[in-house]
Amino acid sequence: MLAMVNKGPKNITIKEALKEARPFVWKYLWTEVLGGIIILGGLILLVVPGIIWAVSFSMTCWIVLLEGKTNWTALKASKELVKGYWWPVFGRGLLILCLSILLSIITSPFDRSAGGQSKYNIVRSIVDIVATPFTVAYLYNMYKSLRNIKKQPA
Repeated sequence: MLAMVNKGPKNITIKEALKEARPFVWKYLWTEVLGGIIILGGLILLVVPGIIWAVSFSMTCWIVLLEGKTNWTALKASKELVKGYWWPVFGRGLLILCLSILLSIITSPFDRSAGGQSKYNIVRSIVDIVATPFTVAYLYNMYKSLRNIKKQPA
């Protein structure tokens, strides 16, 4: 994906896109697992450290995919990026969580009606298909905003 970002927009097939993304998959997964272990450890300790670390590491995926950093380097870069803006990042993450909960509440009546489980699955899939791109775009824009505020090149 880093290669695709640097080359600019071009028309490629799904097979080509998957081929270009292949080198990033394990790096991304390992970095996310590492961050997840740290966050889980913080949650087990006292909950609050886990929340603090979760917000601090929230930009890790963008750093891995767009900057090519991995493991501790990506986690540290995310922490530095969020530093000084922890509360705004936390608030925006909380907003996304609240919207997700609201969507779950709105779609939940389908679960209780006759034949509700299949209707619920269909409605929930449609909601997810519509909401996921907006969520990803919102998080990406939050990453780019932090980069611009800190004047760090991506």
